[in-house]
Amino acid sequence: MRKILKIVLPLIIILGTIVLVIVLMKTKAANPAVQISERIWQVDVIKVKSGSYAPTVTLFGQVEAPRLFNASAPLLSRVVAINIREGEQFKKGQLLAQLDERDFLPQVQIAEAKLAEIKAQISTEKLKYQSDKISLQYEEKLLELGRQALQRSLKIQQQKLASQSEADDAQKLVEQQRLSLNARKLSLDGHQARMAQLKATRKQLQAELQKAQLALERARFYAPYDGIAAKVNVAQGDQLTTGGQLFSIYPYQGLEIRAKIPASLKSEIAKDITRGHLLDAYIVVENQKIALNLQRLSGQASSSGIDALFSVSEYSDRLRLGAIYEIQLTRSAQDNLFVIPYKAIYGIDKIYKVKLDDNQDARMQALKVAKVGSYQRAEGQSETSQLLIRSSALNDGDQVIITHLPNALNGLKINPITESSTETDQQK
Repeated sequence: MRKILKIVLPLIIILGTIVLVIVLMKTKAANPAVQISERIWQVDVIKVKSGSYAPTVTLFGQVEAPRLFNASAPLLSRVVAINIREGEQFKKGQLLAQLDERDFLPQVQIAEAKLAEIKAQISTEKLKYQSDKISLQYEEKLLELGRQALQRSLKIQQQKLASQSEADDAQKLVEQQRLSLNARKLSLDGHQARMAQLKATRKQLQAELQKAQLALERARFYAPYDGIAAKVNVAQGDQLTTGGQLFSIYPYQGLEIRAKIPASLKSEIAKDITRGHLLDAYIVVENQKIALNLQRLSGQASSSGIDALFSVSEYSDRLRLGAIYEIQLTRSAQDNLFVIPYKAIYGIDKIYKVKLDDNQDARMQALKVAKVGSYQRAEGQSETSQLLIRSSALNDGDQVIITHLPNALNGLKINPITESSTETDQQK
């Protein structure tokens, strides 16, 4: 009996365990099915409306001085006084520098002496001309007397009352007198040529004297206008060669700012200028807004664009030659433009707008746009800069997404929340 129990009992336990496992498996609760739902991203949007706006373009320009004056030494000389320092302001007529006049006086004196000599030669030539005119009359009388004497000598010879040598001597005197008369006439005929040569030399020496006197005057450098010293190259006692630079100055008025206009805007801005549209601009210097006017475009262009020259309408003592400023250039108004915040742009030329799918769910749709410029919108006492764009795929009333999502892509499901409407702001 014990042997039978040892064999049957384990089988009963195993069988019972199997039955219990099967019952438990049949009676356990069913797990609910896992449902995967699409994530919805909450974004801020604005409604846009097209309008006419004057785009603002940001440029970077450098201050230039068209009337920059570089003072240089007219001759080899020494500096005896320098009355300005770099960055100092001065008034018109102020003595800025002085060179040693002793380096210039010898040139003036030499030119004066040469001119006095040529004037004396001209006076001598005039006296000689008058003398030749008087001497010519006597030369003609002497020639006539010689001819008469020759005639008498020939008659006497024919009568064999005089020798042949006496007739030859009389003939010789006539020929000599004729030569003397011809020389006198030649001297008179050459008077005008000699006078022209002397006058030409006098004119040349007068120019040399004026040049020397001008160099002497330029030994003193007076300010031609109210201005600022850009650079001072010398100190008192310095020895300068001819053409050696002393200093550079420029006036308060007449400053210009040169800025590069991109090639993409070159033709449009050139058209604005041709049509007579006044393109205003400004820079901000130490919280002071300084107005500029676009005067002209450079005569040379490059593949990167063309230089524009802006005049400074009002003087500011904060402006300095060579300084670089950010220029806000306002172009002429254009139609069919939209205003959006800068944060709405993705990359270079992409934005997203709201599009409803077949289930009326809001999704993101990418659009390519053309950036035209910026737009300054007044908000109380300050201004907010926004972006002006143009796109044929954007319509009035469209909702543009202004929340910048790092995982933005076409078809992404969103929950748009209207932050503000630019409809009122976009009306002029």
